[in-house]
Amino acid sequence: MKIIKKIVAAVVGIFAAIAGVLYLVNSNKSKKQSELNDKIKNNNDTIEKIEEAVEVMEQKREAINDQITDAVTAVQDLKEAKENLVVEVRDAVDAKANILNKTKKGRKPNNKSKK
Repeated sequence: MKIIKKIVAAVVGIFAAIAGVLYLVNSNKSKKQSELNDKIKNNNDTIEKIEEAVEVMEQKREAINDQITDAVTAVQDLKEAKENLVVEVRDAVDAKANILNKTKKGRKPNNKSKK
């Protein structure tokens, strides 16, 4: 009878040990699972932030590209205008007369100063 009690106690002990190990393994799995879920959530948040930053950068890039194309077309227009520019040829006498007319030195004196 003592042997049967020992065998039953050993079998119950083995089952209790197996149940304890399974409980520890399951609790570790649930902890790890919750930690992994938290990490996944954090990663998803950072991915969303990065995607938003990428969208903003793309919008800025498009705006800069538009500015560059506008500047290039303006430069081309100026080059074409420069090529098509008509220059009036004036001789030195006309230029001197023009300068003297616009400066005080070249203007005619007042009647008061002649007296």
